[in-house]
Amino acid sequence: MKLDTVNIQNSTTILTDEEIGMDVKDMPHITNLLRKQIYSDKLLAVLREYSTNAYDAHAEKGIPQVPIKINFPTLVKPTLDIRDYGDGLTEEEVMQIYIKYGASTKRNSNSVTGCLGIGCKSAFAYSTQFTITTFKDYTRTQYLARIDENNIGTIAKTTETRTDESNGVMVSIPIKSSDFEELEDKARSMFKFWEVTP
Repeated sequence: MKLDTVNIQNSTTILTDEEIGMDVKDMPHITNLLRKQIYSDKLLAVLREYSTNAYDAHAEKGIPQVPIKINFPTLVKPTLDIRDYGDGLTEEEVMQIYIKYGASTKRNSNSVTGCLGIGCKSAFAYSTQFTITTFKDYTRTQYLARIDENNIGTIAKTTETRTDESNGVMVSIPIKSSDFEELEDKARSMFKFWEVTP
């Protein structure tokens, strides 16, 4: 989504100039703030952010009428899986998008929802790890995103195999069994407003 910008020109004499940024040593603190403070309803945030990303992948591919796929957690498989059938992601795209807060591919279009570069890391608000599985050109690649013991986010490629599955991305977030029912209730409430129900 394109954001409006305002440019204000001030007349001033600048004697020194420094860029605003962050030291690497402060990243665990910033990561912790973004993980724990940005979402008031962490369970809903996970459901909303990844479902919206999946819908955006369909919109970008020109298939908004195709439903995204959601598998709710069970005792046998306690993960929430959200799968799209968009173009999929290359390894370079996964590493760029999922590793860097603020990284987004959606800032130049109003046909998609996201643009802040935070939503695809929203699983970290609920869990210390989640997996991203990409399906791209007959290759299935899985990545583990996690917060390590130093509160630093990392991502690692864990498997790569051939597949005949359609291109797309699936994000899998471990869900506590005590949250299963609440998650399904939130999904029913949220998806009743979607034109194409997952």
